[in-house]
Amino acid sequence: MPADSPDGFTVERRWFLQLPLLAAASALAAQGAKLESLGEPLIPAAARAETLDFSAFVKACGELAAQAHQNAALLEEAHVARIIEAAVRLKRDTVPAGRLFPYGGFVDIGPLAKAPALSVILWRLAPGTIFPPHDHDPVDVVTLCLEGGCRVRHFEIEGPSKPHESREAFNLRLTLDLQMTPGRCSSLTRHRDYIHTFQAGPQGVLALDINTSLPGKGTFSFLDIQKEALDAERRLYKATWKTL
Repeated sequence: MPADSPDGFTVERRWFLQLPLLAAASALAAQGAKLESLGEPLIPAAARAETLDFSAFVKACGELAAQAHQNAALLEEAHVARIIEAAVRLKRDTVPAGRLFPYGGFVDIGPLAKAPALSVILWRLAPGTIFPPHDHDPVDVVTLCLEGGCRVRHFEIEGPSKPHESREAFNLRLTLDLQMTPGRCSSLTRHRDYIHTFQAGPQGVLALDINTSLPGKGTFSFLDIQKEALDAERRLYKATWKTL
């Protein structure tokens, strides 16, 4: 059965217990070979040990995003893992202050860097403020906490969805619920955890969104999610699309 770890991640322990060690090693080796065959070489171990200032971080993420955008056989989880690897190596004191602008009455937000298929966005929430739930398709997003902290929850649509212009209810399943602190990341892809919402802690939160744009028609919308679960055991909630 899935079990929630102290960090808020869900771990399928039974799978690891049942999978023989040799088979697991073979699967990982095969996955690595597959990544190499797709023209996405793994970051060398020596490079992974290095820290990155902001300019080097943007350069690394820009190269990864450009490769991802052009790869019709992209393994999104592998791509997101590489972006996270760059994010945790980022020297956070080199991130520029940028110019932040109020948006929606709840967040101050502004772009820090942009390249083909990549945008790096800085945002700040005041203590206790909620960044409403929203989607990003077709974008892979890695969020890196810089200062303060927040709660982040991720959802996926369960069953039939509704068009963004519809105000009919549909079901969401809560897939991840964790506390972000400086240096910790959360992520989403087009197929996993693709709706997220943030609530700032008592010190507020300053964070980066590292966005990789993928081919396809872009969509973006906010949602209203009922506070009480429709089915607590299955972590289902009723939701509707909305505009601010």
